[in-house]
Amino acid sequence: MSNRKKYYIENKEKILKYGSQWQKDNPEKVRIYVKKWKKNNPEKVKEQRKRYRKSGRKNELNKLRWKRSQERINNYKLLKGCAICNYNKCVDALEFHHNGDKDFCISGAIGHDISHKRIKEEMDKCIILCSNCHRELHAKLRK
Repeated sequence: MSNRKKYYIENKEKILKYGSQWQKDNPEKVRIYVKKWKKNNPEKVKEQRKRYRKSGRKNELNKLRWKRSQERINNYKLLKGCAICNYNKCVDALEFHHNGDKDFCISGAIGHDISHKRIKEEMDKCIILCSNCHRELHAKLRK
């Protein structure tokens, strides 16, 4: 009989008592326990992180999602073009300019789990400017 089975048989009541339902009912205690465990087992934590990073499927899906979001945003920029001079040749030269109410930075939202719907709402609050017009606008705003 393996050590795991022995441990389970000996501690069955404790395991069932402090199982997933207990964890759901006591999230703060679980957080404290996990924090202590991570502090006492840095090698295991490092190994777990390494394994997570190596899991290729998740990384591929994240890259695909990132690429799709970037593509949507770039198409939006090219479609609108600069609001001042109508420039729309190069996506990298076009930038979002927030008019006051800013919830988050659009370029930073791509890497995080923010839905395209929320990103679209934020883009609608902005105007698209080419980098030159954007710099000139900020220079005027500073003065």
